[in-house]
This record gives sequence, C-alpha cells and structure tokens, in this order.
Amino acid sequence: MEPSVTRQSNNNSVTKSNILIEASYKLTVTEQKIILYLVSQINKDDDDFKMYTLPIQHFYELLGYRGSPKYSEMREITRNLMRKILEIKEGTKLKQMSWISYVEYDEHSGRVSLSFDPRLKPYLLQLKKEFTTYRLKNVMELKSGYSIRIYEILKRWQFINDVEIPLDELRKMVGATDKYLEYHNFKKRVLAPAKKEIAEKTDLAFEYKEVNYPTAKAVGLQLA
Repeated sequence: MEPSVTRQSNNNSVTKSNILIEASYKLTVTEQKIILYLVSQINKDDDDFKMYTLPIQHFYELLGYRGSPKYSEMREITRNLMRKILEIKEGTKLKQMSWISYVEYDEHSGRVSLSFDPRLKPYLLQLKKEFTTYRLKNVMELKSGYSIRIYEILKRWQFINDVEIPLDELRKMVGATDKYLEYHNFKKRVLAPAKKEIAEKTDLAFEYKEVNYPTAKAVGLQLA
C-alpha cells in the first residue's frame, strides 16, 4: 500500500546520511518541506523507494496553507522542484543529481504521487551509521529555508556541540553562494534570523561566532 499523509505526519522522523546533510543545494522553503515530508515517509527497513502518495488537501495544510488547494500552484511547485540539482562531495568525486524523478497528479482522487531519484538511495535507505535523525515537526513551523538547513547542520553536529565550518562551505550548504556575499550581510540575513527562529520554534538554540584564519573565514556554531 502506498503511504499517505495523515494528520499525525508531523510526528514522523526525518533521517538522512550526514553526507546528504552536508550536500550543496538551493531549495525554497516549500520545496524543502516537500522533500523532508517525503523523507519522513521512509521506513528504516525499506530497501527501495516507493511512490509516495499525498492527498492534496492534507498536504496543503502540512505546508501551512489554508483554503482549497490550487492544482496549478502545486504543479508549478513540483515542476520547479524536479529541476533542482544537489551536489554531493565524496572524496575526489562530485556527484550531481535531482531530488525527484517522477510526479503524477490524479485530480479525480485529489492526490499527487512523487518518487525520489534512485541515485539518492545510499543517502536515505538502510542507514546504519553516520546519519542524522530529527522530528519533522521541528522544521515544518520554520518560515525560512536558511533556518531549516542550519537546523539540520546543528542536528548533524549535536553531540559535538561546537563546530567550525568554513564560510564558503556553509554558504553552499544553505544555498546562499550568490547572495549576501559580505559576511556582515550573511550574518544579518541568514545567521541572525535563523538563530532567532530556531530558538523560538524548535528544540535547539545556538550561538555563532566569526573565526578568522590566514587563508579563509569560518563560522563557529555552538549549541546553547
């Protein structure tokens, strides 16, 4: 049976490999929530991806929308999502792949079905080590895509408590390689709002600091 959205979907867990947590990509906040919802539907014993089927009305509510769902709007969202590429660095290899390989709408039943790109299997299925898990509900209330990505990075390093990430790498992770190029703007538009929103709406809180090295700048993230 294909998995479906329920009213309790926000209680599901999201589990990703740490490599995927640290991947480089740029998604809107809505696109991120779609991906995270789909990830939360994966069972830890699954050895292959399924077609994940969502009632449009429930999915609208899951994303924070109100009123009757608009199919034209949803189709535009999924079209754009299928064009988005993520980059994964493993050793000397840089892998480029898409998130979603197939989408099917059934307007008669009011449902949409989506399938992950099969190349994502090593990063989402049968994870035994070096992975990160958190509750879906901890990110579904966030309004900023930057907040979602920083929350994931914090969760990935939660038991280390204090981590320094090169600024260029952090930009890639949160999808801000072409915006806020001056650090003070990045701090004002990305780090400070994320710090406030994560503290107000999730189970984490963090501090950040600028770390200067002779050849590069880094950002230190510390759980509060």
